[in-house]
Amino acid sequence: MGCQRRPWGTCTPQCSPCWGGGPSRAGTTQCEYLHGSDKAQDGEASELLVSSQWVFSLAFLGLLVSVTALVTALNLSLGGQLLFFVVIWAPPGALLRYLLGVWLNARPPGAGTYLANILACAVTGALMAGGAAAGCYAGSPWKQNLVKGISVGFCGSLSTTSTFVAHLHEFAFGEALIYFLISVVSAQGVLCAILGGYLGSSGASHVCA
Repeated sequence: MGCQRRPWGTCTPQCSPCWGGGPSRAGTTQCEYLHGSDKAQDGEASELLVSSQWVFSLAFLGLLVSVTALVTALNLSLGGQLLFFVVIWAPPGALLRYLLGVWLNARPPGAGTYLANILACAVTGALMAGGAAAGCYAGSPWKQNLVKGISVGFCGSLSTTSTFVAHLHEFAFGEALIYFLISVVSAQGVLCAILGGYLGSSGASHVCA
């Protein structure tokens, strides 16, 4: 049984148990653990969360080292180079989104997801404006691939639609509507401010895609 809609900031007692339907070890629910919408109910839950953070971090480092060693051993074409940068930058984005959710999604609910999406838009806008100021790195294919790798890998993993929609489902209708409007307007506003600021100050007519 999924989470029932609830008033903003209240607990969510009626959710499916953690870990595929089995009993929750610490009495936390699946929604509480995944979305960070409520505080841990005892010390065991907090210890489990800290352990999960360490495991996730070590797994990320292992993946990064493995991919780096593999790609370095290959004779990279430009296509392989782009894929390399995407794969390298994706884990940091995913890790940051996870940590933002753990740290901020309970105060207020959805704050971590909101910040992750806004940061992704801001970084994307900065990359587009910075690339335009550098002539879109026309003479440096590896820089083009690096920027695309950060945009697709890091920003793509940092931003999230699935968790955003999950929050909308958990909130009552009024709070969900407010959260939706604030998120969309803020994201578009940040992107327009960065790109508009660059175009207005530089006199340029376009930015790099």
